[in-house]
Amino acid sequence: MDQPAELKISNAYVSFEREVLHDNISLCDQKSGLLMAISSVLVVFCLQSLPIPQTVVQSLSSPLLWLMDILYAVGILGFTVAAYLGLRVVAPRVRGHTDDHIYWMSRLFDLPEKEFLARIHAAGDWELERDMALHLKTLATICRSKYRVFGWAQYVAEFSFASVVIAEAIRVFA
Repeated sequence: MDQPAELKISNAYVSFEREVLHDNISLCDQKSGLLMAISSVLVVFCLQSLPIPQTVVQSLSSPLLWLMDILYAVGILGFTVAAYLGLRVVAPRVRGHTDDHIYWMSRLFDLPEKEFLARIHAAGDWELERDMALHLKTLATICRSKYRVFGWAQYVAEFSFASVVIAEAIRVFA
């Protein structure tokens, strides 16, 4: 790969941006964990709200009660999907370059200690700066991916919540 004359990335910028990306990744993981826990509890609530087998015949005879059961079933399905998507958000993202100086899964970190140190010292400033910049890009890609999946989880949970609220309203007023 041809090296440009200068890459010159500010260490302050790299440190700041890495910290911002890590903070956003951690925040998304925390939000997703909370959404996953709440969704899991609401799945149990919806399961308990479905009629027991003896009352199924009674609920099928009333269109309103039938609608209530459908809405609870939608809640069960939706909250299960939201919990799964929340789990997908907090699942580790293993991405990186196998030969860089930053990524923890790089083959460089498998080398014996002396060879590892020699390779780090032999790396030029341009190569290290390039690896730092690529690491920021990797972190940004992970962050975007997490927030995209979290957005879907949140959307599904909101839809499921509305479904369960309507079902509860039917239960109260029917």
